Order: sequence, then C-alpha cells, then structure tokens
Amino acid sequence: MNLHLKECQTQDEQNLFGAIVNQHHSYVKHVRTPTRRVHWLVYGDTASEPIGAIGINSCTMNLKPRDHLIGVRSNKGRLRYLNKLANNYRFCLIRDRCPTPNTASQVLRLMREEAPVVWKRKYGNKLLGIETFVGNGLKGSCYLGDNWRYLGMTRGWS
Repeated sequence: MNLHLKECQTQDEQNLFGAIVNQHHSYVKHVRTPTRRVHWLVYGDTASEPIGAIGINSCTMNLKPRDHLIGVRSNKGRLRYLNKLANNYRFCLIRDRCPTPNTASQVLRLMREEAPVVWKRKYGNKLLGIETFVGNGLKGSCYLGDNWRYLGMTRGWS
C-alpha cells in the first residue's frame, strides 16, 4: 500500500483535518492551539478521500522523562530545545478506510520523515525529536511498531 501525507495548507483542508479528528479520534477532540503546528491529511494510493489525519505542534514545556533523556537540568537549558521539539498531538485513522493492519505505524514513519523538512521550512528550526502521549487506557502499539521509545509515565496534567 502506498500511503502519502498531504500538508494542510488551505482553510478547507484545515477544516477537514478538524472534522476527521472530531469524528474519529477516540478521546481528544480538535482544538486550534496557539502554537507552532503542522497538520497533514493521510491518503492511500487509491483513496480520493483521506483515510486519516495527523498533526504536530509545539512540544510540552515541562516533561520530566523527555528532559532527562536529552540532559536538560534547568529551565534555561530547556529553553534551548523547545523550538527544536514537537508533539504529535493528534493522530487518528478512519478504521474502515485503513488498507492494512499496520497502516498506523506506516503513517507515523511518513510523518517522522516529513516533519523535520516542513518544520525547518515553516519555522526555521532543525527538528530534533517528536514526543507523544498515549491515554485512555491505550498501549501505543502503533508507536511501538514504528520503534518509538517509551520514556515513562507523566503526572497526567494538562
């Protein structure tokens, strides 16, 4: 299956992104964040309609497991990295349109490859990493299938 991402560049594409998230994301609805962000619609090679949506935005300010991994020990040190990290804050697929059981992991791989290019073009920073949160009792199997690293539990605060 040949999957591809289409960056949302028009208001209609942004609206479609939000509608897909609101209808198909299991536990978090779409909210326009006042941060850096990139949204993509996900397409299969034969799909004229998107099969999903994925988006990144500015990373979480304080995240102990991530900060420990990259060696941040102070607020001043953290500020050097904030514009170089992103958060995969929305990802959902429309179940009956997914062509294979591992579609989600394939989409994550595409996003990881494309995100640094788009982030650099839009914001001028080299993207060093992408974080995500898995909630609602889910295990994050698609992330593990794409070799994302589990860093630990958060306190669960927004």
